[in-house]
Parts: sequence; structure tokens; C-alpha cells
Amino acid sequence: MANENLSKNAELAIKAQKQKQANAKSAERAELKDITGQTKTVKILEGTEHEWSMTMRHPGVPTASSILDDAVNRFNNPVPSTLVTDCIDQGIIVSPRITSTDFFNTHDGFYEVAGQLYSFLTQRL
Repeated sequence: MANENLSKNAELAIKAQKQKQANAKSAERAELKDITGQTKTVKILEGTEHEWSMTMRHPGVPTASSILDDAVNRFNNPVPSTLVTDCIDQGIIVSPRITSTDFFNTHDGFYEVAGQLYSFLTQRL
């Protein structure tokens, strides 16, 4: 009986070790290039007389996730003003140099910018 239990425990330990190795290999195969610092340029109001370009730099998944978490109201609805402000503060919009949402007093496309930022930040979440 004791030998039987030892044999079963040994089998379970071997099985657990093989599963651990398979999981590690699976995670290794799924690894992607680090998204931190990757940039993307988009056109805002494309095809209109007020078209302008915006370049964004990804802050990495933890920061992106935090920004997105903060940019919702108590009903879990997105708050564009918070999203855009946080992205400005975090330096995600690298071009043009925007220091506050006052930029949108003289440039159209605020909600399009919010949508582009949301899409960019969630691309790998």
C-alpha cells in the first residue's frame, strides 16, 4: 500500500513537472515584442480642411491600463476629457506638442483624438 502511494505520488509529480515545462514553452512561444515606446501616427479629421496628424507613443501595458481605468465614470462609461488629459500628462501624444486640452480650443477633432488614443492604448490589452 505504501509503495502504491509512492508510485502514484511520483507519477503525479512527473505529470506536474511536464505540465510546468509545457506551460513555460507555451508562454515563451506567445511572447511578443515589447510595446513600450512603439509609436503610431494617425490623421485627425482626414480629408477635411482641418486635417492634422498626431503621433502617439505607447507607455506600456501597466500605464495604459491605469489610464484607461481612470478614464471611466462610476457607471463604467468612458470619459474622453479624462482620457485625453491623462494621455497629455503622460506624454503619450508626442506630436504635435500638446500641453493641455486648451489645444482643442483652436483645433477640431477632440473626440476623434480620444477614440484614437483609446484604440492605441487597448491594442494589446
